[in-house]
Amino acid sequence: MLADPRTSRVVLVNPARVLSAGETCERARKARESLRLLAACHEWFAVRAFAIGDLGSTAFDPSICRLSSDTLDLWTDTEFIGDIDASQGCCVLLGGGWIDEDILMLALQGAWLGYDVRLLIDLSCQRSEGDEALVIKRLVLHGIIPTTVRQTVLEWSVQIGDRDLRQLVRQFLG
Repeated sequence: MLADPRTSRVVLVNPARVLSAGETCERARKARESLRLLAACHEWFAVRAFAIGDLGSTAFDPSICRLSSDTLDLWTDTEFIGDIDASQGCCVLLGGGWIDEDILMLALQGAWLGYDVRLLIDLSCQRSEGDEALVIKRLVLHGIIPTTVRQTVLEWSVQIGDRDLRQLVRQFLG
């Protein structure tokens, strides 16, 4: 099923960890590109985005709402849950660090609570080398779909059905 941008919510969990990931400079570079694309998503689709946990000193797009709860309390954060309830039929896209700890637990909790949860793999990084593939396999078993911001943006443009917007997205993605 295609995610609808009108009811989709993006959650960046400990985003500073991804941007300063020691894994590779390439991973952090791709994460920065995806964050820039995420900012365009807000402009094109008015998708709500939230950040929780370790934000570091990184400047984020002002449209990203910062949640003050502990990372693992996302599903009880009153501001976030109020927004989800108001959206009626929410798809929650999670990205951040650590995929093998915080993201794994949040994704499993969200799926257990009945949400359509997806994993933004390009905005995620692992703490323990080699654990990412295992986590992805486990999440897929619970119906959590791994994707990227690029794939999601194109999906949203198709779901909206606006040919001009879809063309703009395709040109932007190059």
